[in-house]
Amino acid sequence: MDLQHVLGHIMAARGTGTASIVWVPGNEPDVIKPVIDMAAGLLVPRVNSAAEVERAVAACHYPPRGTHGIDYRAISQSDYLELAEEQTMVLVQIEHVDAVRNMDDLLHVPGLDGVCVGPNDLSGSMNKLGQIDHPEVVAAIDEVLQKTSRTDVFAGISVGYDSVSFAAWIEKGV
Repeated sequence: MDLQHVLGHIMAARGTGTASIVWVPGNEPDVIKPVIDMAAGLLVPRVNSAAEVERAVAACHYPPRGTHGIDYRAISQSDYLELAEEQTMVLVQIEHVDAVRNMDDLLHVPGLDGVCVGPNDLSGSMNKLGQIDHPEVVAAIDEVLQKTSRTDVFAGISVGYDSVSFAAWIEKGV
């Protein structure tokens, strides 16, 4: 979607009192900036290390916490900065076995609010593409969820709707 379409979806979500979380196509400040200015949160794909989490967090926050530049707003700058800091959520997708291996470091980056497992891409990175029920893939997902549960970071998973599988994911802490 282009930014105009994203804005339309965000405006519709705001009318329901629902926070908007927008998937961005990459972990680049120039990609993140226009979206985080509109959305409550971002989901950043292909994040495999603590350094990549730090980059995403920095792009979403204003100095001194981050590197995000500020534009003029209709409300006072101090009010806007306080509101932006309070309402900004940074989530990263765990969709590669390297991210699973780096979870201990990745989860402890200040400013990370959540992780979202992408089982299909994760299975592909483990040479098991499409085999999201393979024992090794399940073990990797369980490792992410167990490590995340020991932190203040919340966990999600990107799966289609199925009431049976939803119950199983909720049981695992998603």
